[in-house]
Amino acid sequence: EDTEDCLATRLVSKHNTVRKIVKLKACKRLRESPDSVDSQYACEVDLTLEIKQKLANDKADLVVVDSSASYQLVQILNSILSRDEYRKDIIREENVFMAWTMNAEEEEHQRFFLDRYRKQHEWDPMARAEIWMQDGKKALEFGVLSAGDKKIVYKIDEIETSLKKSFKGKENIKIELRGIYGGLYEFKDVW
Repeated sequence: EDTEDCLATRLVSKHNTVRKIVKLKACKRLRESPDSVDSQYACEVDLTLEIKQKLANDKADLVVVDSSASYQLVQILNSILSRDEYRKDIIREENVFMAWTMNAEEEEHQRFFLDRYRKQHEWDPMARAEIWMQDGKKALEFGVLSAGDKKIVYKIDEIETSLKKSFKGKENIKIELRGIYGGLYEFKDVW
């Protein structure tokens, strides 16, 4: 949301494999009157046009929502992606969505965003995972969703193992894979 304080932008921009970064923030009118339906709709239209313009002829294959993203911005992004034609225009078939929050007990909208996207995309191969990291005082929830990767469950296991190795020996740090949620299997009428 606040591009000056967007951890996701700072982290992703450090990788030379990233083709393009499209930063999004809530429209000014939405920040001024977040509960106004007219403001939400106008912001959704503006944000849709902004995304298409910034992506040009490209499509996103990584979407990151960090804890600086407001509830309203995440709602609008969900609304945009819930329309098949918009989603297919701006998101590649094989994609990864990530979301995290530093205040997991109070900020659940990032988790809900990933789960809604999983349900909108629907079909396997797809998986969404929740990983909790806790240091005794604060909890960080990290969610990842991957569509189109047949080996995603193994990669999620590798992420958990890698995180545990990184923090091995540190006191009071607990890392837990809370769940893996898949998509629907396509119906085959002939076996």
